[in-house]
Amino acid sequence: MSTISVEPLNHAEVARRPLRAEDCVLSVIDIQDKLLPAIWEKERVVRNSQLLIRLALLLDIPIVASAQYRKGLGETVPEIASLMPDVKVVDKLEFGCFGNADFCAATASLSGRNTLLVCGIEAHICVTQTVLGALNNGQTVHVA
Repeated sequence: MSTISVEPLNHAEVARRPLRAEDCVLSVIDIQDKLLPAIWEKERVVRNSQLLIRLALLLDIPIVASAQYRKGLGETVPEIASLMPDVKVVDKLEFGCFGNADFCAATASLSGRNTLLVCGIEAHICVTQTVLGALNNGQTVHVA
């Protein structure tokens, strides 16, 4: 009986590979009215997120956005929402986006895209949980 040897995935090597626009999806996580005031250097976070969104639009990288409990925490801030008029923002109650069926459906519909680019706020919970969910799904992840 023969066995097939499979080398473990070298995550450091994967992370060093150049990004290819056709592999990527940009996830914009929870940049909302009531969350933003508590964020350190919030203006910089918004400005850098705007740059990433503009780049995604230029390179035809799909954008999937989320809002944490929109009813209580408000909408995506206008400076971000105005750049994504055609993006349906997924309202979620889960911390990690991959725990939300609508978010999973939105990313699953983008077959062939295996790299998640992430920007957003609440890095200690929602961003972290989303990244862990993406890694658990076998995706390569880059966090801005």
